[in-house]
Amino acid sequence: MQALGYDISLIDKMNKSPVEKKEKNIKYLLVIISVIIVLLWASLYYVQNNNIKTVYKTIELNGRLYLELVNDIIQSNLYSQDVIETLFFERAEMLIHLVMEDHTAQVSDSLRQKMLIHHICVIDTLGNLVFSLPEGCSKDVSIEQLPKTEEFVLLEIEENPDAVYIVSFRNENWFVASIKKRDYFSLLKPIQLSTIFSQLSQQISSVSESIETLPQIRYLVIQDSRGIIAATENVHRMQRISSDEFLSSHLENETIASRETSFENKKVLEIIRPFSLEDAEPVLLRLGLSIDKIELLKRNRVLLFIIYSIIFAGILILEYLFYRNHIKIHRIMESLQKAEYMAGIGELGREVAHEIKNPLNAISMIFQRIRAEFVSDKDGELKKWLSVSFDEIERLNGIVERFLDYSRPITLKISKVNVADFIGKIAEIFQQEYKETDLHIQVDGNKSLVWYFDIDALTQVLINIIKNSVESFSPEQENRNIRIEYFEKDKEMTIKIVDNGTGISPDKSEKVWNLYFSTKEHGNGLGLPISRKIIKAHQGEIYIKSSTKSGTEIIIRMPKSELE
Repeated sequence: MQALGYDISLIDKMNKSPVEKKEKNIKYLLVIISVIIVLLWASLYYVQNNNIKTVYKTIELNGRLYLELVNDIIQSNLYSQDVIETLFFERAEMLIHLVMEDHTAQVSDSLRQKMLIHHICVIDTLGNLVFSLPEGCSKDVSIEQLPKTEEFVLLEIEENPDAVYIVSFRNENWFVASIKKRDYFSLLKPIQLSTIFSQLSQQISSVSESIETLPQIRYLVIQDSRGIIAATENVHRMQRISSDEFLSSHLENETIASRETSFENKKVLEIIRPFSLEDAEPVLLRLGLSIDKIELLKRNRVLLFIIYSIIFAGILILEYLFYRNHIKIHRIMESLQKAEYMAGIGELGREVAHEIKNPLNAISMIFQRIRAEFVSDKDGELKKWLSVSFDEIERLNGIVERFLDYSRPITLKISKVNVADFIGKIAEIFQQEYKETDLHIQVDGNKSLVWYFDIDALTQVLINIIKNSVESFSPEQENRNIRIEYFEKDKEMTIKIVDNGTGISPDKSEKVWNLYFSTKEHGNGLGLPISRKIIKAHQGEIYIKSSTKSGTEIIIRMPKSELE
């Protein structure tokens, strides 16, 4: 019979090996798919992040180009103004030479008109008007305001804001040419910086609308340490350079830089460029560019991140459900195949057991007749061996009977039972049987708990388990404790039997459910398999947790019966 038990164990291992291998392969495949999904998710996030950085760099590069363009326009405008001023200086000098050479007033006046010079006059060092063309030269200019230099100087006099004056001191006289500002501006046509900024901003914005890669300009400002020199129309005030460390440090170092800041409650990319206006102190050209596209990309990145995460999480959940259901179905099929196989083995075992049982009965009857008819009281040795033979026949007959019990289908007689009374009676039986020993059985649970099960079948289970616990104590052990706990949770009744005996080693824990496997010297290896079969018949489960250090814990879980 031990050989039969060995064969069943071997069959279990053979059946289990391909299943475990297949499960492991599926698990590895799902792990690889999961890793691929995570890598794909990470790569998509990386691509989105890279796109944002690329757009950001493009906006910054275009902004720097805009600044260079603005700087060139400003410098060109200032250069044009210098050229026009030089032209007026040359015209004034020509007239002065004509006057000094005493050309006729008619010739000089004709040239004056063509050169758009309103008046030309000569004033001596005493302030007297020596010459005037035409007559009635303005006396708004006082000699105290006039420099003594042959170089031409351009002056604006507060008393006459409608004119500008070109002055030169020669031959102890001041030569003063006045030009109406409207004539001066008709040639110079100066463009105010704010006008330049507004027009340039509008032109760039109109181009940006048609070309998506170009950024929109939010503002354009020239600013020095005192405040704003010029700006686009939408700028009313800006933070002072001295109160902004970023601006002051880059103005001092004369470096081009950029940063993210806010303007009119919107984020902008500000690029600054220090430069100088003629001989004045360095100023800052500040350009604010819209980064709405970047903000939109960031929002889209978050949205895509959420969508991808949901999709990938869904795929992973589906993977897990597929794996769990596949394994569950596979194990059910395996259990059915194993059950069918074991049913065949059981049927064969029953037939073999019946065939063994009949000869055993015949042998027992023959030995009884021999002992009754042919053995006298004098044959003590023979009687002894006959007694041993009877014992072995009885033992063998008991094994056959238990095997028949195990292989026979279980028919349950379900009834309503008070669990506290039921377990209490079993505990009392063992307390009485082992009252001479140091055995203590503690029962804990809800005394009003009522459940439906087969009393005789579950009695057999608990007796088998408690008996194993009692037999697990070593002879010299003191404080032999068995605790039985029962409770209801999630529509299941749980019974725990815990002892502090010698326990079972991990390599033997799973084998205890195998037929004919026993850790006891004279055990038959049927107690726990039969107990498991009874619990399975109640649609329940039975587990074992054991350690050679702390003892053994048996857990029984039984669902509510359909009769409830």
